[in-house]
This record gives sequence, structure tokens and C-alpha cells, in this order.
Amino acid sequence: MTSEFQPRLAKNNYIKERGGRHYYRRVIPSKLRHLFDGKTEWNIHLEGRTNSERIAEAQAYAHQHNQELEFGPGARMLRDVHQEATPTDGSLSYCIDFEHLAELSGKETRPFRIRRDGHIIETYRVAISSDPDYLRQAEQDGFIGMSPDEAELQIELNQLLVSRETSEDAMAKEIASLKAERSERSIDDMAIHHGETLTSALPKWHAHSQPTIQTKATHERRIRAFIDLHGNMALTAITKRHVVEFVRHLQAVTYRKKPLTSKTIEQYLASVSALLNYAFKSDMIPFNPSKGVEPPKDVRPKSARTRKPFTKAEIRSLIQAGTRIWTERRVMSNTHRTRKSDLITALHILTWTGARPEEICQLRLADVDLSKKVIRITV
Repeated sequence: MTSEFQPRLAKNNYIKERGGRHYYRRVIPSKLRHLFDGKTEWNIHLEGRTNSERIAEAQAYAHQHNQELEFGPGARMLRDVHQEATPTDGSLSYCIDFEHLAELSGKETRPFRIRRDGHIIETYRVAISSDPDYLRQAEQDGFIGMSPDEAELQIELNQLLVSRETSEDAMAKEIASLKAERSERSIDDMAIHHGETLTSALPKWHAHSQPTIQTKATHERRIRAFIDLHGNMALTAITKRHVVEFVRHLQAVTYRKKPLTSKTIEQYLASVSALLNYAFKSDMIPFNPSKGVEPPKDVRPKSARTRKPFTKAEIRSLIQAGTRIWTERRVMSNTHRTRKSDLITALHILTWTGARPEEICQLRLADVDLSKKVIRITV
């Protein structure tokens, strides 16, 4: 929430002398005092020994209070807190512990009130970041995580709640209540399941669906392709646009100097969509953003998209080559007699019938119809 506060010129350093001691003294505008628990002024003893030191010290206080008067007490959250650059985009992330700050300053600090899951809660530990991995770690450490956009709304709501409780003007209280309700609706609209990312949801999906080891490796490879393009995004941050861009990206990828086929792109899309569908069914996201996204149409000629059957000449060559290989092998039975004819027969049955090996191995004399000279597979 921003006010109509206009900071004074820099030459006004708010330094006052009393009893040989120098103080930073500044009056809080009456219309903004409800934001500071009814406090009327700041009166801080300056420790500088020279005039220039006291001016520099007072200017630092003035800059700090200009921010608070313009943006409210929420601006304090960005001072004296643990911050670091996130690896995703280099932006700053914050972990704020109000109790620790109170110990350092020696002043009592009230908890920060935020709206979460439809209720107002109080907390001393808040984390603000656009990096989902940073928020996941912060939440494991006991902080309540939120994005920078949500943090702005939560700060505004916190100020409105204070204004509603401390304002003596009935009209101001009613206005603060209406604005607070609007902020609550905005926060509820952007409410998310915090902390779940693509990499954190993938093992949960596998634990639920129990795929084979090979299928797991395939999923990981395809999800990694999505992460390489967009980063390890929070599931709630993934939109349909991200999925569409992923499909377009795959169309430009080559393998062995050839572009990926439509079938391959469809398989990549299917893995991403399946993970997002699991997240939707598990209430991690409100909807599946990949729904409606289709792979590119296969524009190859129909002859290139179908599997041609073997010709008779090709089948004859395959059988001759197979028969030659099998007859050259010396296969011994339990009675140490060669059974080449049995193996050749099995080869022909495999080739001409398409039966499975275990079905052929279970054939008995009763399965052979001598009158019609056919092998009848009934297994």
C-alpha cells in the first residue's frame, strides 16, 4: 500500500540538539500514525562525534523512514535480513526472522500477519523468493514461503489490518476493511500448493504409478528436456504457453542430423502431460496446463509413415539365412543327440505364425493335424 507521502528535501536532516547531545527527531504525519501503532515521532540518539558523522547517520535514518512512510512498515522486511542471489535468475531471495531482529534491536516486534488457506495467521518467519528450490528449503527450515508478487499483497493486507484496528475514524476503518477484503480475494486467487517442483513431483509420481526401471529412466530423460528449456519450475508456475514452447523447441531438435519425428515429440509431450496430470489429481495444481496441447502433425508421405511388410523374396532369404545359422550350431539334448530338425521347425513356426517362443515350446503331437498338414496352435 502506498501513501501520498512526499519526502522532504535532503538538506533537512532532522538533527536536533538537546543538553549537549544530538538526536535524530522526526514527526510522523498524523494521517499515517495508525500504521505505526499510534507512534507520533522518531527520536533516536545519534552516536557520531563530528558533525559530518551525525549528518551521515541522520541521513541513513531519514532514507529508512522515507521508505516506511511511503511503503508502510512492510518496508522493514527488506532491512537486516538474510538475503542471497538465487541461481535461477540472480534475483534476491529473503529469509526474514522477526524474533531474531527483535533480539538484535532490543525492541519488541509483533508477528507478521498473512492470509494462508483462507485464514489469517501470525508468523515471525517469512521467506520471499522467485526460486522454488529456495522456497522449498526455507519451508523445511520453518519459514512460510511466498513469491514476490504474493509478498506485496501480504504486506498490503498486513497494513490494512493494522489500519482497521488502530484507526479512530469510522470511515477510515470501513475503507480499510473493504480494501482488506479485496486484498484477501487477490491472495486467495493466487493461492498455490507451495514447494512442489518438477524434480520433487517426479519421484512421487513414480512411487504412485510404479513403472519399470526403463520407463522411469525414459520419464526422467524427457522431463529433464523440459527442465533444460524452462528450468526446474514450480508446478503452479507452469502454464500452457510453457508446454507449447516445449513442443516448438522439440521441433527444432535434431538427432543424428535429422529432426525428431512427430511420434517422438508426442512421446515427450505425453510424459510431461502425465506428470502434470498426476499433480492435478494429487491437488498440487488446480488444473493440467498441458491439456489441449497437441504434437505437430506428421507431414511425411503415407508410404513413409507405414511399416512395409516383407516381400516373399525377403522372407525366403531370412528363412534360408536363419536355417543356415541354426544348422551350423551343435545343440545337444539330455541324451547328447543333435536336434537340428526340431530347431529348424521351431524357426519356421516363429517366422510364419508370429507365435511367441513359449507357445511354440509347449507344442505337442496333438497340436499337429496330419490330415490337413497344418500345425494348430491352441495354447
